Amino acid sequence: RCGGSTPPHTAATGPGRTGTKVAVPNEADLARLLGVRFRDPKRLTEALTHRSYLHDHPGTPGEANERLEFLGDSVLGVVITDALYRRHPDSPEGQLAKLRAAVVNARALADLARALGIGEFLLLGRGEEGTGGRHKASILADAMEAVIGAVYLDGGLEAAQALVQVSYTALDLKVQGFVSRPTLARATRSRRDALP
Repeated sequence: RCGGSTPPHTAATGPGRTGTKVAVPNEADLARLLGVRFRDPKRLTEALTHRSYLHDHPGTPGEANERLEFLGDSVLGVVITDALYRRHPDSPEGQLAKLRAAVVNARALADLARALGIGEFLLLGRGEEGTGGRHKASILADAMEAVIGAVYLDGGLEAAQALVQVSYTALDLKVQGFVSRPTLARATRSRRDALP
């Protein structure tokens, strides 16, 4: 289970500053924000690990988040499709497909990752760090899918559905332009407070 107070990761910053370290918040903080308790916190670490970090840190245990991203993409698709099917019983297939496309896409996922502050938790190599990787839409969207994949592997479909439900609400609002970090924080805080 996530919890306790462990030191934050450090990552090198920008070009020409490879000796300078910047603190990256601990994954346990992100798990609390998401309202998720990981049985194996290494899954969340993997979800936040970009391949550039492993390239710069050979011998680091674990792997990059690409496989979790692949899994999370499918889990997200199934959960969102199920939610749309149930919430819109009178909508034809074409309309449901448009609704899903508005929610399950790189831009919406990157927006959600930004709202959650996931960029602050990423483990990036020096090159990505120096070129603003924490703010790149593609990296953020991939990380969001990887986090969903990690939650699915760690807690099963029900845990992933619970996370995606909060995310879906936020993404649905984001499509309409109404979500803000405080709105999402309130939603995740209510989930976190309900945990035993």
